[in-house]
Amino acid sequence: MDIFLIIHHCIVIYYQCFTLDKAIDIELRNTARTYIIFCNLSELAVIPLNFGWYLINTKQTKTKLFYIDGIITLIIYFFSRVVNLTLMLYFAWLDGLIYYSLIGFPLVFL
Repeated sequence: MDIFLIIHHCIVIYYQCFTLDKAIDIELRNTARTYIIFCNLSELAVIPLNFGWYLINTKQTKTKLFYIDGIITLIIYFFSRVVNLTLMLYFAWLDGLIYYSLIGFPLVFL
């Protein structure tokens, strides 16, 4: 599992460096920055997910708070990950940037 986490973060670092590279066309760099913003938006789902793990580890799974957190996690996860990343890949395809996003596909699966 640790190797996947390392790969995941290396890919994120690669994309961040790509948006800062002065050798890249400015229009492409600005477009990439827009996509990075949408990628970062997908991390919103981590907040209620981590709180849910906290509740599990403190044996609070039979509480109303755990149930509410589960619902919130599902809603936020659906919109910030499923909808957001699907739209982002679709827009990359429309913009003709799907080649640049191929390295990001492992992020979607992780």
